[in-house]
Formats: sequence, C-alpha cells, structure tokens
Amino acid sequence: AFSMLEQRHDTLAAMLVQSLGDRQRAVRWMCRHQNAFDGRTAYELLADGEADTVWDEIALLSDAPVSARINAVRMAY
Repeated sequence: AFSMLEQRHDTLAAMLVQSLGDRQRAVRWMCRHQNAFDGRTAYELLADGEADTVWDEIALLSDAPVSARINAVRMAY
C-alpha cells in the first residue's frame, strides 16, 4: 500500500518519511488507527478525499521532537 501511496501522493509520502526518519516508520504510521483521525487510518482518510487532514497531522509531526515522533509510531503496536 505504501508503494502505491508513493506513486499517487509522492510528496505526502516523502514528507512523512522525512518527518518520521525512515520508510518503515512511515509505513506503520499510515496503517495506525489515529485518535486525530477519529480512529481511522491515514489511508482511510486519503480514500475519503481528506488528504488535507493527513497533511495537517504530518505538519504536526514535523514540529514534534524526534522522541515524540518515534513514540507515536511505536504506539501502533
């Protein structure tokens, strides 16, 4: 699924990888049910045409300290 994201939303995917530090964390983040998304995944929001909401959350991740970004991904498991 992330490969398809990289093809269809290449800028969003690249920014997410940059924000989280590596591709594997970005893959996990996209699959994680997010409180900020009312329990939906980022993929679900994109499918519903809510890319702006995903962008907003990525912007918040970019502003967060590195340790907070890593913990946000680990919480998915």
